[in-house]
Amino acid sequence: MRPHEPKTLPFSILLALCALMVLLCTPFPSFAQTILPEVEVKDTVEKTGALHVDRETLDRATAEDLQSAIRYVPGVEVSGDPNLGNGTFTIRGVGGDRVTSTVDGVGLPESFNNYISNTGSGGGTKGMAYGQNLIEFDTIRRVEIQKGPFGDRQLGRIGGQVDLRTYDPEDFVSTGKPWHVGLKQSYSSENKGWKTTLSGAFRQERVSALLMLTRRGFEETDSAGGRIFAEDNQSDNALLKVHFQMTPNAMTGVMAERFTKEINALNLPLRTTDQEQYARRKRFGLFHDYAPGSGWLQNLNFSYYRQETDQYHRDKNLATGQIDGNAYRQETHDAHLHASGALEAGSTKHAWYAGLDYRRGHSETDRTRIQNQQNVPQSLRFPGVDKEILLLTLSDSITFANGIILKPALKYIDESSSPDKGDLSRLNASANFAQGYIFQSYAYRHVLPSLELTLPVSRDANLIAQYAKGYKLPQLDANGVMVNDFGYFKYGFLPNPNLKQESSDNGQLRLEARHGALEWNLAGFYNRYRNYITETGINPEFTQLLGVNYVFTPENRDRVRTYGLEASFRYRLDAHWQVNGGFFAMKSRDDERHLPLETEMPPRLDLGVGYESATWGMHLDWRFSAAKKSFKTDVYDTSNGFRRAVVPKTGSYSLVDLSGYWNPHPNLRLQAGIRNLLDRKYWDHQDILWLAKFDQLDEKAGYAQPGRAFFAALNLTF
Repeated sequence: MRPHEPKTLPFSILLALCALMVLLCTPFPSFAQTILPEVEVKDTVEKTGALHVDRETLDRATAEDLQSAIRYVPGVEVSGDPNLGNGTFTIRGVGGDRVTSTVDGVGLPESFNNYISNTGSGGGTKGMAYGQNLIEFDTIRRVEIQKGPFGDRQLGRIGGQVDLRTYDPEDFVSTGKPWHVGLKQSYSSENKGWKTTLSGAFRQERVSALLMLTRRGFEETDSAGGRIFAEDNQSDNALLKVHFQMTPNAMTGVMAERFTKEINALNLPLRTTDQEQYARRKRFGLFHDYAPGSGWLQNLNFSYYRQETDQYHRDKNLATGQIDGNAYRQETHDAHLHASGALEAGSTKHAWYAGLDYRRGHSETDRTRIQNQQNVPQSLRFPGVDKEILLLTLSDSITFANGIILKPALKYIDESSSPDKGDLSRLNASANFAQGYIFQSYAYRHVLPSLELTLPVSRDANLIAQYAKGYKLPQLDANGVMVNDFGYFKYGFLPNPNLKQESSDNGQLRLEARHGALEWNLAGFYNRYRNYITETGINPEFTQLLGVNYVFTPENRDRVRTYGLEASFRYRLDAHWQVNGGFFAMKSRDDERHLPLETEMPPRLDLGVGYESATWGMHLDWRFSAAKKSFKTDVYDTSNGFRRAVVPKTGSYSLVDLSGYWNPHPNLRLQAGIRNLLDRKYWDHQDILWLAKFDQLDEKAGYAQPGRAFFAALNLTF
């Protein structure tokens, strides 16, 4: 497939201009000084109201993946699959690619849904293999979650953003600690998985470096309903970062990372299908950070990242020799130029931010069937997709003398998505290609405003009101060219070339307070969506054309809304003991179909108590989740015509988790935990939405969450 030449600004020119601007603004005094004060490597972008989960909190919860990391974050869920692992995020009932996922500010690949379009139901199953399940969690030192399109660094996605931050050398070494060696060995009974992470770092004069190597060996996650696959899995990750302290106020860095994952599986109990999966993500980056720390310009940062992903999923029928394959590849280039500073004008103080972000990407996917191993493929492809995004951001946080803070922001977004024209001729020659359904080109150019107002209601409490406009272009497989009769379900998916981009108006009112040892916040949100994309059954004539039992197509819904309440608190009883908790409840409504969204999240209550000291600590957590009510949605099948398929109901459940740590020596830390201590059998509704589409509710037991599981880790550092 032919690479795409950008239509806006040549990427090489843009990259050179960004780098030149940073370098020209950086003073370079004499290098006679041998030991320089450290420059903090930091994200210069303020994420308004973002939730920060640091590594200490993750370790205390014995977090081993994304799902366990956000286990007790109100209003946030990660879909999962016993065979494939973590899927996409859902924030306040909106998920899939409506939530942007990044690592160090660089977007992870867009999830490619293997079954249905982009409502989140397809992303709950094999869609996870083609997108965002490509990180090594041991390299993550902080998770930042933005609920809704608030914050400066958002691309405007209507669901929110999750940013994963990896370790830097400065997290391990400093001028007083010139070197570091670490070993982490952990075990999880959920998937009988062993994991080893080796880390090494050093600092010498102006140079610091970090190398982290991780290897995992594991089986399929054991659900409480029994195993549905027998797996042999392995993943490897290597992360390298090198930082050069050029001057007292400037630092340059380079990084490289490579992640690979291989899965070999046999379905149980039928033992009829052998599966093989392969995934790889490579990225390279460089940055230059100038941080004078005072004056009107406090930080100027330039960064560039190149990322490649290559993923493949193959099913082989052991009786017939038939092979079904799915492949997904993506290459992206990202350049960022961010500046921030502060100034005073009369009695007001200003904290300003300006950002320029540019991304160019090319994606390819294809599905191939080889019958009886005769190497005669029947290929169904999407055309290659070229995407460009240009984001310009300006914001100002204005603090008045009476303590009121007003933060207006404007984002200009120029995003385009277009097919590779050379691939369309191949699609036209395909027998399974529905003529006339041509991949649509999209272009979106708009100014998205946001506004935040902070009112001090007392010395210890603030009332914060927020509004932001969001948008999202249709996902590539929602408006591409594809029909599919592969696999067990005999389904078809017909793209819609007339899809419109989704847009949202997001509002939030939040009260934050601290009274002595008590910290708490209460938030209410209300969001309206236009052209919200969901799927529905289509005309029966297409089932005859395609020879399948079920046919789906994406459609825009003009009036969709979500609203709800969210609360959390932490109370320190003394220097060691604390209690904490959270609550979340929401409602959603598609006013055209008079139905709630499939991805609406049920009410949830979390409570915990913990003890922490320098030597040891423990935490006991309890979660109650209400039942997810079932409802009906339109589906068409060849046997019954249009009907109302019942989205499965998940029952209420209560969970208890116990975790703890012990530091018998300053260089040794032992951690252990038990999840689902009472061995409850339960389901997360995000994981099984797709089952209703194909009446496979009898298979629901295999997608239950794990029962009682044990975790242990040893951390040794020098």
